[in-house]
Amino acid sequence: MFADPDFDPSFDMLWDARMATAIDLSSNQVVFFAQNPMLHKGSRLAFVAPESHVFGVLRMFEIYYSMIANPARTHVFREMSDAVDWLNQPAEKGTGSTLDANQVES
Repeated sequence: MFADPDFDPSFDMLWDARMATAIDLSSNQVVFFAQNPMLHKGSRLAFVAPESHVFGVLRMFEIYYSMIANPARTHVFREMSDAVDWLNQPAEKGTGSTLDANQVES
């Protein structure tokens, strides 16, 4: 996705992990991904992960990601509606687009 020439790192992103039961990453791999930001500062990345193991790995990513110099804002949610509400809040910098939780496939 990130290699696609049409990918715009200034957009906000929603990562739906509701169907995931595990994420097979070591803590070193989580740190590596966090240290290599994929979005611009001012963008927002919302993760939805109701499963505790997946939620925990993504929270670890969120914490490491917040420590880099110019991170996008990230947050991990258990409920899709909470993630959509967060993304629909006015952003300091961003796309200004809105998302309806009904637009997201269940």
